[in-house]
Amino acid sequence: MATTQVRTGQIGDGGVTLADMADLAQDQFIGRTSASTGVPQTATITAFARTFLDDVDAAAARTTLGATATGHTHDGADIVTGTVGTDVGGTGQDLSGGAAEGALVWLAGAASLAAPGTSGWVLTSQGLGLAPAFAAAGGVSDGDKGDITVSGSGATWTVDTAAITLAKMANLAQDQFIGRTTASTGVPQTATITAAARTVLKDTTVAEMVDTLGGAVSTGTGGLVRATSPAIVTPTIASFANANHDHTNAAGGGQISNLGISNATATPGSSKIVMSDGFGLIAAGWLTDILALSDLSDVAAKTGTGSTVVMSASPTLTGTPVVPGYATLVGGYVPLANTRPEGPHDYAKTGTGNYTAYYCANIASGIALTTLALVANRFFAVPFVAPSRGGTLDQLEVYVTTGVAATNIYLGIYNNSNLYPSTLLLDAGTTASATSATKITKAISQALTPGQLYWLVCLSNGAPTIRAGAANGASMIMGTASSVNTTVTTSLYAAQTYGALPANFPGTPTAVAGTAFPGLFYRFSA
Repeated sequence: MATTQVRTGQIGDGGVTLADMADLAQDQFIGRTSASTGVPQTATITAFARTFLDDVDAAAARTTLGATATGHTHDGADIVTGTVGTDVGGTGQDLSGGAAEGALVWLAGAASLAAPGTSGWVLTSQGLGLAPAFAAAGGVSDGDKGDITVSGSGATWTVDTAAITLAKMANLAQDQFIGRTTASTGVPQTATITAAARTVLKDTTVAEMVDTLGGAVSTGTGGLVRATSPAIVTPTIASFANANHDHTNAAGGGQISNLGISNATATPGSSKIVMSDGFGLIAAGWLTDILALSDLSDVAAKTGTGSTVVMSASPTLTGTPVVPGYATLVGGYVPLANTRPEGPHDYAKTGTGNYTAYYCANIASGIALTTLALVANRFFAVPFVAPSRGGTLDQLEVYVTTGVAATNIYLGIYNNSNLYPSTLLLDAGTTASATSATKITKAISQALTPGQLYWLVCLSNGAPTIRAGAANGASMIMGTASSVNTTVTTSLYAAQTYGALPANFPGTPTAVAGTAFPGLFYRFSA
């Protein structure tokens, strides 16, 4: 059939490949940005922007990007052509029995025309006044037919490269773009990309996107932060909420804690400087100005000399300081030997220079030590008081006078609550107690709060005999059960299965009085 004989041509679904479409400039994509339904248009989507258009959510869009498509061709069998009419004066005669090959046959019973011959035949005119008839198709000659090229003796019809222009494509609504959002490869679909979104899609870097979304040029480096509890590293604050720079206009403002000030100057005058617990000013030039202020009505009269101000907790004093109610300091510490049970420890020796000093919990001075056979699964606790200077323990020790095979001893320290061991402070671990005349030493590093009461503990899985405090050799830390008693309470014990020390000391203990109690030793490193 000649080219001029083609009356109607339709391109089948999926028949237009990317190569068939008109050329596009780099970063141009087909869609429609005009505010109406109409001919598709082009819009710019940069290579950088395309890297996240296939992401399924905002989180993925911040890190990933990509998209491709493939094409195919159509042959002549995909083209639907021609219509067949009926003879208005037809008689409905059944000609199937004697019709010539290629003639139309009227099937009276089916009330329809039947096409004779072989599949693939076409209806052709026999001339003016003659009935048309089906005959083998002569085919469309090979060659370029405009937007379509015919080949294979008319068997293959291929849309020419770049033949499908934007004007030939179906109209798109505003903000609709061609792509595919369904999770499979298939027919292109439309998706909405708004004008606001397109302003970001033209950006080529993350910095440009941040500027576009923020509406202004961004500053600083690093990742973006959220509005709630952001972690901001070394920010620069352009201005404060008010002239006083006190943040009182901010929600919950008006108070700043943990503030470090440098390069500041104090001006003497009517203003007062108020320091509360835990807050101090540390800056060059401040101390001299503070000491020179004439208006110090909120500060007690200054005494002593020197250029250093000390805080109320653990100050280091030099010269000859005077502490009300005490004699002159001895070696830098207030002698409290007569004011509390373990007063001598206020002079607690540190380190091993000259000689080594160990201290035994709750032992009174001048009373000889004795021995005590431990009981398996009996958890002993003996109180001791930290020196007024505090300090750091570096060793816990127990002396085994008579060992027992396959036995071990756990050592540790508990905090105090109402003269009772409370929460575990230190589990020093366990050591074998099978060998007689042996020191069990555990190396530790545990800082103590000045003047705080603590509890040394031991727990054995057997009955080794250890050095112990005598029944009448304890201080009065724990007192006595009654004024008529002749003994004092020295320690406590409770039932506890041998093993790692529990987080809390067991309840319902037994008070030890009138008998020996474990000699639990400790040493200071600082």
